Amino acid sequence: MHNQDTIAAIATPTGSGGVAVIRISGDKAKDIASRFSGLKKFTPRHCYFANFRDENGEIIDQGLLIYFAAPNSFTGEDTVELQGHGGRGVAQLLLRQCFIYGARAAEGGEFSKRAFLNGKIDLAQAEAIADLINAESAAAVRAANRSLQGEFSLKIEQIAAEIKAIRVFIEAVLDFPDEEIGYLEEGKIARRLADLFAVISELISNARQGKLLNDGIKIALIGKPNVGKSSLLNALSGDDLAIVSAKAGTTRDIVRSKIVLAGMPVEILDTAGMRADTRDEIEMEGIKRSQKAANDADLLLVVLDATASAQEEEEFLSEIAVIIQNKEDKTVFIYNKQDLLSNANILENQDKLFISAKTGFGLKELENKVAELVGKQDEEAVFISRERHISALQKTLSEVENAACNLVNNQLEFTASDLYQAQDFLAEITGKVSTDELLDEIFSGFCIGK
Repeated sequence: MHNQDTIAAIATPTGSGGVAVIRISGDKAKDIASRFSGLKKFTPRHCYFANFRDENGEIIDQGLLIYFAAPNSFTGEDTVELQGHGGRGVAQLLLRQCFIYGARAAEGGEFSKRAFLNGKIDLAQAEAIADLINAESAAAVRAANRSLQGEFSLKIEQIAAEIKAIRVFIEAVLDFPDEEIGYLEEGKIARRLADLFAVISELISNARQGKLLNDGIKIALIGKPNVGKSSLLNALSGDDLAIVSAKAGTTRDIVRSKIVLAGMPVEILDTAGMRADTRDEIEMEGIKRSQKAANDADLLLVVLDATASAQEEEEFLSEIAVIIQNKEDKTVFIYNKQDLLSNANILENQDKLFISAKTGFGLKELENKVAELVGKQDEEAVFISRERHISALQKTLSEVENAACNLVNNQLEFTASDLYQAQDFLAEITGKVSTDELLDEIFSGFCIGK
C-alpha cells in the first residue's frame, strides 16, 4: 500500500440538500473520527450516530459516522464517512474541521487515484467511475457499469494472456530451434494470430460504440428556410425550444438541445435555413454559422420539404453539395410534411424517408437510421471507453498484424518483438504500464470527492 497523507473532501454536490457526505481517507482517518465523535473504538462497516464537535467541544452538526478499515475500503486505506445535514455552510464547517484535525484537501479524483495505486481497481475501472457519474443515458450507465465491474479489463487481460503465450512459444523456438518447429510449420501459431486479430478488431468496434455512449454525438439539422427544422427539433426534444413560424428565416442562430436518441446522448443543432438569395446581413451570418455547424457535426440530417418540386429539391441539393461531400456516409435525407401528402404520393416514393414533425410520423424510422449510421452495436457487448483505449487497441492490432507478417517471412525475432510491444500497448489501458503524466491527466478531470 502507498503511504500517503490523509485527505478529506465533500463527496456530495455543492448546495442545499438532505444529506452531505464528507469523505476522509488515510492513516489519520480513524483518529479524526474519534475527535469528531468522542468515540474511541469503531467496528468496521458499522454506522454510528454521533454529534460532530470541533476542537473546543462545540457541536457543529450531528449525523452518521461509518468507519472502513484498510484494506477493505474503496481506497484501500482507513476511510471514514461523515453523513451530516446537507447545507452548504455546515458541510464546509465539517470539512474545515477535518483540516484542523490533520487532513488536507483532496485533489480532483484523488480517492480514485489512491484506489488505483493501492490495487483496488485498475485504470480502466477508475475511468469508468467518472464515466458512470457523467452518463447521460440508460445505455451509457449500463456500459459504464460493465467497465467498472471489470468486464472490459477482463477482455484486455485475456487478449494479453494469449499474446504472451504466443510470444513465449516464439522465444522458446528461438532459444531451442530444434524443438517444436513443427508447431510453426503446421500453421497453428499463424491461426492463433489470425484469431487474435479478429478478437481485437471486434473489441475496437465495441470500444468505438462505447466512446459514442461516453462522448455523445453531434447532429446538425440543415435545410432551406421553412422546411420544418425547428419543428423537428421540438418534436425530437419534446419541448418548444425553437420558434416555429410560417415566416421564412425565423432561426438566425444555432439552437441546441441535448436528448437521448437511439439509446445514445445526442446534441441536436437546429441551424438557420440556407438560401443563396438573401441580402439580410443577420441571416447571412446565420447561414455561415449553419455551414460551420454542419462541418463540425458527426451526422447531418438534411431536412427537405416533401411537397416541394423535384426542381426545387435538385437546386437546393446542388447548393449544399460542398457541405455534404465529406459526409456522404453520415448524411440522412429526410422528407418532412408527410401529413400534406397523399398515400399515392408516398407509395410512389418508398425509397424516401418521410416524416412529419407535426404528427410524429416516421420519427422512429429516423431514430433507427441514426443508429445504423453511427454503427450501433449489440448493447451487451459495449463497454464505456475513451480515445486512449481505442488508440492503444489500434496500436496493439497493428503490432499483431506485423507479428503475423514477420512469422510468414520466418523473421521470428521481429515476431517476438512485435508481440512484446503489443503487450505494452494493452498494459497502458489497465495501467500496468503508466506514467505520472498520464495519471495526472486522467484523475484531474474527476470530481473532488471521487
